[in-house]
Amino acid sequence: NYQSGGQDHTALFRQMDKDHNGHLDVHEFVSFVRRVLKVPPAQMADHQIEALFKVLDLNKSNAIEVNELLLFAHDGPGWRGYHHTIKTARLREEDEAEGARAAQLAHGE
Repeated sequence: NYQSGGQDHTALFRQMDKDHNGHLDVHEFVSFVRRVLKVPPAQMADHQIEALFKVLDLNKSNAIEVNELLLFAHDGPGWRGYHHTIKTARLREEDEAEGARAAQLAHGE
């Protein structure tokens, strides 16, 4: 049981860490959000989960360690940056789409 009062954060982390290397890569994290937390794509797109992953990765190692996950779970620095990161990811996505449209127009497509 991972809920308050009976939590075992290391057991949860081990469940997420499919290759047992001591940290989570983005694929393990997305899989956890989809399969264990049962968050459907209609509720949270992959790019949003990936943005959350980047927020949780406090040391910018492209991997989440158990201490980073615990900081997030206990209202650490990662949580405060979540909405900003999601907004930034959406803006980047919009900029890329706009650039693609501009390129199509420039080539007469």
